[in-house]
Amino acid sequence: MNEIRVYQPGTRTTDYSKAEQIRKRTPNSFKKAQHVLNYAAKYVKNQGLFSSEKSRAQNLQNAIYDLEKALDQDGFMLEEKKTNGKAWVLIEYFSLFSDTFPNWQKEYQALSKFIPKCF
Repeated sequence: MNEIRVYQPGTRTTDYSKAEQIRKRTPNSFKKAQHVLNYAAKYVKNQGLFSSEKSRAQNLQNAIYDLEKALDQDGFMLEEKKTNGKAWVLIEYFSLFSDTFPNWQKEYQALSKFIPKCF
């Protein structure tokens, strides 16, 4: 199983030109991926006022499903999805995000484990 690329803390910074390329290539998915990262942060840090671990996991799972639909709408790796599956495509997309937004490494590591359980 493939995993989201992660980097050592402090070795990379946000690449704004890559971010703009990803946003243009996948306009529906870009914002959804940011939502997934926010839910992943709450899941990893076990935080959220009045929320349980189960509800944080459910929110993260729902956000992942929303992103998967948006990736289809954007036509992202549709052919590869037929061969490799939904989880593989999501992990590839988050690898692009990790290359671009490297300050979410704990969240990417958690997503590498969480995403395959969703499909």
